[in-house]
Amino acid sequence: MALRSRLAFCTFTAMLLSQSSPSIGAEDTDVKTAIEANHAAIHSLNIAEIANVWLHGADVTLVNPNDTSVSVGWDAVSDRWEDMIEHVDGLDIKQTEGPFVSVTGDFARAVGIAHATLRIKSQPPIEVNFAETDVLVKKNGKWLIVAHSAKPM
Repeated sequence: MALRSRLAFCTFTAMLLSQSSPSIGAEDTDVKTAIEANHAAIHSLNIAEIANVWLHGADVTLVNPNDTSVSVGWDAVSDRWEDMIEHVDGLDIKQTEGPFVSVTGDFARAVGIAHATLRIKSQPPIEVNFAETDVLVKKNGKWLIVAHSAKPM
């Protein structure tokens, strides 16, 4: 009986290991690419590029590192990005850990650590590590940001 149980377990384990899920890996890669595109858009300091990686809905949210409140809705999120762009000469973002991605259907979340070099007009550069969380939705085959939060560590 013990031998039969071990054989059944080994057979079951072999079946699980032999099954591949290429779409899960592909979705993870696509979400990571969307996160990289978000970083590149922020780096560009161009609201049109930032707008291209976001869903434009009433329920999107943004909390940037120095924010004390949540921007809700695309108009508020866009205004917040434009305010940041107005005061910044440059922003470099480098992912240092993650992003760790989880995809469920057309929704995904990504959590990671990033390092930023922020150049505010008339001030020396600021170096900061921050925890970053993003929620994305897939619309017409493209992953778009619906919530972004980045807080200093």
